[in-house]
Amino acid sequence: MISFIGAHRDEFGVEPICGELPIAPQTYYAAKDEAGARDRPADLVEREFTASAPNRLWVADITYIRTFTGWVDASFVIDVFSRRVVGWQLSTSLHTDLALDALKRGLWSRTRGGRDVSALIHHSDRGVQYRAIRYTQRLADAGESRPSEAGAIAMTMLSRRRSPRSSRRS
Repeated sequence: MISFIGAHRDEFGVEPICGELPIAPQTYYAAKDEAGARDRPADLVEREFTASAPNRLWVADITYIRTFTGWVDASFVIDVFSRRVVGWQLSTSLHTDLALDALKRGLWSRTRGGRDVSALIHHSDRGVQYRAIRYTQRLADAGESRPSEAGAIAMTMLSRRRSPRSSRRS
């Protein structure tokens, strides 16, 4: 059924086809995403946004910011251990260079003093900017051989913060 929908979705659309078949559109999309997951790097972080030392886990994400003159895209690379932005870049377009420049800035800021980034895990979402050949090649050139995907940068900040209630001892 999934292959039938895939073969005819361009002509009729997923929702109209699913309306005629005993399958929900969400089921089709979930099956399609699952089939594409085989080509993605594994999620090495598994929602555990902690690091034992600097340059062990970096998370990256892109967001957009409204300004007085229009929208700007911002790319950030954050060291989970220090919660410091190690690389960033702004652009008016979502090209690979936006994420790549933020990564380069992060690598430069951390390696210029002779710091080792070879044990680094780089975690990002599944955006095309992070899966681009130039981006993954730059990670490989830095010695990082373990890309990780499927994360959200907000979870990094939220999971490290503690509310006053959670820090009290019982």
